[in-house]
Amino acid sequence: MDRDKRIGRRRWARIFACGLAGLLVLAGGLGLCAWLWRVDLARWSLARVLEDQGFGPVALTVDGVDFGRIDVSDLSLRGGAVAASHLAVDFELSALLDGRIGAVTLAGLILDLADGPSGLEAGGRPLLAPDGGGGASGGGLGIEIGAFALDQARITYRSGADVWTVGASTTLSLAGSHVAADTLTASVEGPVGKAALTAGAVSLDLPAEGGVALQLAAAAVDLPDLPWALSGATIGVKLTDGGLQTTVTGAVLRNLQQPPLLIPVSLSGQAGLAGDIVEFTVQAATLTAGPARLDIAGRYDTAKAALDASIALPPVRFAKDGLQPVDFSPRLGALPGKLWGGVGLSGKVTWQGGKLASDLALALDDLGFAGEAATVSKLKATLRITRPWPLVTAAGQRLTATVSSAGESADIEFTGQILAKPALKTENIAIQAAGGTLRAGGFTTSLDRPAIDTVVEVSHLDLAEVTRILGIDGLTGTGFLDGRVPIRVAGDKVTLTDGALKAQGPGTLSYRPGNLPPQIAAAGREMELTLQALSDFRYDSLAIEFAKAAEGEGYVLLKMAGGNPVLLPGQPFNFNIRLESNFARLADLVLLGLRSAQDFLGRAAGRQNE
Repeated sequence: MDRDKRIGRRRWARIFACGLAGLLVLAGGLGLCAWLWRVDLARWSLARVLEDQGFGPVALTVDGVDFGRIDVSDLSLRGGAVAASHLAVDFELSALLDGRIGAVTLAGLILDLADGPSGLEAGGRPLLAPDGGGGASGGGLGIEIGAFALDQARITYRSGADVWTVGASTTLSLAGSHVAADTLTASVEGPVGKAALTAGAVSLDLPAEGGVALQLAAAAVDLPDLPWALSGATIGVKLTDGGLQTTVTGAVLRNLQQPPLLIPVSLSGQAGLAGDIVEFTVQAATLTAGPARLDIAGRYDTAKAALDASIALPPVRFAKDGLQPVDFSPRLGALPGKLWGGVGLSGKVTWQGGKLASDLALALDDLGFAGEAATVSKLKATLRITRPWPLVTAAGQRLTATVSSAGESADIEFTGQILAKPALKTENIAIQAAGGTLRAGGFTTSLDRPAIDTVVEVSHLDLAEVTRILGIDGLTGTGFLDGRVPIRVAGDKVTLTDGALKAQGPGTLSYRPGNLPPQIAAAGREMELTLQALSDFRYDSLAIEFAKAAEGEGYVLLKMAGGNPVLLPGQPFNFNIRLESNFARLADLVLLGLRSAQDFLGRAAGRQNE
């Protein structure tokens, strides 16, 4: 019995050993077959996984497979809408069973995206919604990738007639629906131009509700077609079925021209694309001790290429020993003198059909500056700008100011407009000076080479002030004058022709010169009588005629009739006396308002139109 049991145990041992050996041989054979056929198995498995994720039809070539790496070339998904020249996957078998991949390298990626009825599409179907099965339903791929290297990717995004192209290289990590990267370099080209982008950190998520959420930190943007650059920005981009949303915070905008058009400014904003409409808001603030803030809000119609935006610049206060325009724009460093007072801007800007227009209000509050022709103070105006570049204003713009020059001062009121040439069209200038009013207008002058040819209408001018301004030795008087003064200015040359002022009624005139004019000195025995009569002359009529050539001295011709109450009472006298004068101070008075308004508006238009 024992012997039979021992024989039975040996028989089962032989059977088990033979079975085990057979299994090992079968396993080895299967392993050998799997190793021999590993490329075909890998091709089939990878294609099956990608098709289950909704990326079919799939075409690829497996170049190599071992226990820790797969190399794939000529990858094509969605019929070529997603493609890559090379794909390498590094893994460990134990981690792979848990859905974890060590590293993926993707070179030559081509991704063709478009807006569709169901949102973002690739190959005519939703980008991430599978055709059935798979683990990608709204929550990403369900795979964790330790490192994802993207080399020379090219992404095309089509929205209506607009086409955007992005080229990028980066190294990413992917866990389920979350993608992160330390660095990113990219180029972007679209309907509005080109841009080069770098970012210190990148985060991309595929939310369960669908779409794509991208965030860039420490981002910098260069615009090759424009002299502007953006740095230090945090940029968020979200693609959903409803469109595109973008936010920018913490950015610094710099002008690359020399000298810069604008100092660096901090920038933040939001933009949203829905259909053909982009709605946006932008907040900018200068990086100065006394910052200026600019708010812009508007919309852009991509189908019509039409822009409509509102602008608000709260008043900026300048001071002689404080904030100056050069603190905002180094290009204004050549402006003479200091500026003081307040400047604000508000209104709308539109762009349509290739034409820029605006309805902006430039508010000047008690502004002052030392100009080339005069010192201007208490300047007040609200100028309506109908085109910001080149600067053009509406007709009938009014400004008031107090100006002083060559020891004289006057209050002026200017009405006119800036034309696009650039030129200044003067409708009316009223100068309150010397107790009366001087008016001129109806002329247009270039702002880059000023020229004036007009007639100044004079009313109720105080003779005492006129004689003081003329500065003729020993001449004083009382009364009020009216008249006309034709004046021509070309550069620094002033011409007065056939100017005449007449007294409104009787008055007094006293002439006691230290040096006798030639016509009085030549009067011989009548000289003493003439000087006595002029020392206290009571005129019944008085006319002052004068002229001055562009070069050289001018003259004044006094024509008066009357008498002296002490010398030969009741004896009428008629005098025609020609007196030499350089007219410098009279010309300054006449030109005070004309050239001051021209100087201020010329600065504004000339600087803007450079």
